Amino acid sequence: MIIKLFYIALIIPLILQPAYAQLKNGFPAPSSVPNSEYPYIHSDGKVTFRIKAPSAKRVQVMGRDNKIPFGEKPIDLIRNEDGVWTVTIPINPGFHYYQLIIDGTPVNDPASKTYFGWAQATSGLEIPHPQVDFDKAKRVPSGEVRERWYHSQVTGELRRVFVYTPPDYNRHLHKRKRPLSKPLPHWGRGLKTPIPS
Repeated sequence: MIIKLFYIALIIPLILQPAYAQLKNGFPAPSSVPNSEYPYIHSDGKVTFRIKAPSAKRVQVMGRDNKIPFGEKPIDLIRNEDGVWTVTIPINPGFHYYQLIIDGTPVNDPASKTYFGWAQATSGLEIPHPQVDFDKAKRVPSGEVRERWYHSQVTGELRRVFVYTPPDYNRHLHKRKRPLSKPLPHWGRGLKTPIPS
């Protein structure tokens, strides 16, 4: 009897797995807040936006740059009987700033992480490119970004600087003739990932 139960417990997940895989034809955007299923990226490159706003009269989604992928005009979401608004649209891979417009008021999507772009806090949508993996963690030697404070002779105040150090930077310090000096890109115009303060 125990052996039969063991085999049943082993076989049922194997039978149900293909059915579940058919339902799951995509994944939540990497830019979604934890445990949020939306925005949802489908395997065909389309993205579904969803928000519950039962008292809203009109809900739209709009890209912040007024270009592709969203177009120049906001896109209407469709309301169901439970007050949940959804729309599925094709969007190219990449990182896109966007906003929801609820009854004429621009708001951030509560299902998206908030980024600093377009000189304000805004929603972001990251759609990974299927053939590109430069942003994925790999088992390679990695450097680090270090935060340091220094006294500026120009301003007379303490200032913060971020310095990239390559792998094994602390090894063989005595052999180096000069310290590493490499400016990091200017992050003030738009942060895909906020710098810790």
